[in-house]
Order: sequence, then structure tokens, then C-alpha cells
Amino acid sequence: MVSLAIWASSRETSTVRMRTAAVAMEQPLHGPPGLSTILARTDWAEPWLLGLAGFHVLCFLLTCFSFQHYRVQIGHFLCMGE
Repeated sequence: MVSLAIWASSRETSTVRMRTAAVAMEQPLHGPPGLSTILARTDWAEPWLLGLAGFHVLCFLLTCFSFQHYRVQIGHFLCMGE
């Protein structure tokens, strides 16, 4: 009878431990970081990053200014693909 009580007590203790471990292992659900978070965490002093941003701005301006000249846009598209 005593061994049955010890077995039941140890079983309850192990069940509680398993539940606690399962809860501790679950990660809270978080969405991806927002644009403002990414912009705030980015080191904007990196020269290659500034060059990359400048390159994209120039490509965007070329696309906007050449919207009536389809041959320029075709050339621009082909140069971007290489």
C-alpha cells in the first residue's frame, strides 16, 4: 500500500514536471519585425549600403524619366539583368 502511494506521488510529480517543461519550451508567437524596426536597427554608415541605396535611387529615376522612351527602358532592363 505504501509503495502504491509513493508510485502515485512520483507519477504526479513527473506529470507536473513534464507540463512545466512543455510550457517553458513553447516560444511566444511574434510576428516579423516592422519596417520601422528594421530601419532603426540598420547601420546606415556602411559605405556599401549607401552605394547600394544610391544605385537603386538612380535606377528608379532613370526609369521615371525614360517612361516615354521605351528603347532606353529596354536597354536599362537588359543592363540590369547582367
